[in-house]
Amino acid sequence: MIDSLGFDPRSGYVETYWLSVLGPSATLAARALARALEHSPDGITVPLGAFAGQLGLGGGTGRHSKVISRALGRLVDFDMAVIAGDELAMRRHFPPLARRHIMRLPAHLAAVHQTDLDRMAHAKAASR
Repeated sequence: MIDSLGFDPRSGYVETYWLSVLGPSATLAARALARALEHSPDGITVPLGAFAGQLGLGGGTGRHSKVISRALGRLVDFDMAVIAGDELAMRRHFPPLARRHIMRLPAHLAAVHQTDLDRMAHAKAASR
């Protein structure tokens, strides 16, 4: 269902609306993972430090490595990804925001969210 209604992590919807929910580091990580998975749909292996460095979040194992862990943790907290052992599985499409998230958006975004969502759904339907 989410694949048909959802949004690619690199989409304008995710950048506009999920960004304020997930935060910039988690959104950037999701976008980078989506791009990598587009080229390797069966999965990729990326050392955590190298991935953090790629995103500009530091590649060391010291206190700065917590930034990438928190970013990926936010994807898990908001059900955009799951961790199984030493693997992370991420949704290929993010769902529209839930009401509880919309209520926490900045006022100017909350005011246009439904109109924007309707416009995007109409455009998606017209392209089929």
